[in-house]
Amino acid sequence: MKNFRPGTEGRRGLFVRWRDGFCQRYRSLACKSWFTRAIAAFFIVQFVGSVSVVLTVMFDPGEILNQLGCFGFSDWMILASNIISALYITWGVFLLRRSRLRAWKL
Repeated sequence: MKNFRPGTEGRRGLFVRWRDGFCQRYRSLACKSWFTRAIAAFFIVQFVGSVSVVLTVMFDPGEILNQLGCFGFSDWMILASNIISALYITWGVFLLRRSRLRAWKL
């Protein structure tokens, strides 16, 4: 009983209050009817960006094609990650139309 300070037992920390508020706002936002369409639109825009990067690097008749032999490991990995990202986004958007649960688990 020596270390007991009245009034501090029920107080929650700043991080806990912030986390709980964020989770509550996210839950209310995710229940909106437009939320799934907004997420799908975001991923479609990201898909278009990934595909444009890949197509620019692979089929640009200009300077990039001349420098293709100078590509380093990191350049090839960026290209590969954009291709993989585009494939996952496409798969996820198609899954959204069938089963939202399976799409969110992806």
